[in-house]
Amino acid sequence: MSEPWVEIHVLQVKQPIGEFYVGIVSWQDLVSICRADVRHWEERATDDTRTDNVGHYIGIQRPLSQSRVKEIQQYVRTVDACFPSTIIIAVSPEFVVADGGPSILRIRRDRDAATIIDGQHRLAGFSSTMDLTFELPVAIFVDLELEEKARLFSTINVKQTKINPSLARDLVEFSSIDIPEKIAHNIAKAMNSDPGGPWFGRIKMLGRKEDMMNGIAVSITQHAFVTELLHLIYPGTPEFYREIRNLLRNSKNNREHLNSLTVKIDKARYPFWEFYIQSREDGIRKTLDNYFRAVQSVFPSEWTNQELILSKTVGYGALMRQLVTFVPRGIREGILSLDFFKRHLAPARENLGDRPLTVDEWGSSEASITKLRLAMFSEIATTQVARA
Repeated sequence: MSEPWVEIHVLQVKQPIGEFYVGIVSWQDLVSICRADVRHWEERATDDTRTDNVGHYIGIQRPLSQSRVKEIQQYVRTVDACFPSTIIIAVSPEFVVADGGPSILRIRRDRDAATIIDGQHRLAGFSSTMDLTFELPVAIFVDLELEEKARLFSTINVKQTKINPSLARDLVEFSSIDIPEKIAHNIAKAMNSDPGGPWFGRIKMLGRKEDMMNGIAVSITQHAFVTELLHLIYPGTPEFYREIRNLLRNSKNNREHLNSLTVKIDKARYPFWEFYIQSREDGIRKTLDNYFRAVQSVFPSEWTNQELILSKTVGYGALMRQLVTFVPRGIREGILSLDFFKRHLAPARENLGDRPLTVDEWGSSEASITKLRLAMFSEIATTQVARA
């Protein structure tokens, strides 16, 4: 039976808001003393005589995002999971006993003892079925007024600046583990820096807003470029990502150990997977180089015209999602050369006819990618559209 009290060694902090405490607590203990104060509508009681309205909103937290919770559940199982920032809770004074001196707080083990001000998704990512040792830094406010809770929550969350997705892609360069994201980033960086290559200066590395790089008009963000490339390497779900990271870290980056993945990867759907696990990223880059040189050759004016979409997100997406068909075929034939791709791209020129490759014609949404791909590769794209 669990102890009736959670004992936390703390330091006292004094700031303009008042005094609060910081300490370290296991996720199991923290879950047992707090809950999220989710904002929701509450009807007036039937015996309430007030006539101002029929109910009111209570609570300060946003509803849980189940997709975010699932991501965190996968993340906390990785071998290098880390939550260094504090989870902030507000404890009702009737649940606290400070009989251990100023450095110890004893909080009654009751889910109503505290509400979460910040960190509800992190805490919800820990499941009762987990046998996991994971301590969390926590900031504890005692007897915090509702107005103060709301102001603290809004200040923490409204003032945050969302990280640029291209910056997130770029930061994987510092990873000591050769995860697919790092390999795809390095390929994008190399192709953007190759003066003789089809993507020279065209990729907005770090998502910068400049219209020109190296005197060349940029076409696509680093995030968009890498995302489509990853779709040809592996599924990219949290489950696969976690297992790949764990296997690589435990094997000191030996990619051959990825052959022991518990769930096998469909090599037809992810044709660059074999290149990746064999450490042949040069083969991935060479294949992409040949493919887009072929695109340049078949669509010379469309590729260089920055008013058109072929080298932008929609055109790139359509071309990459067709590449999932071309690469397995080339592997079977033992050739992924420039001429191979020119031969397979030639029908796309005829299929498009006189339709201009403009945003007005095709749009700029996710559906536009599928629409353009089907138009370009009508004879062979149909069987693949469900996978796109």
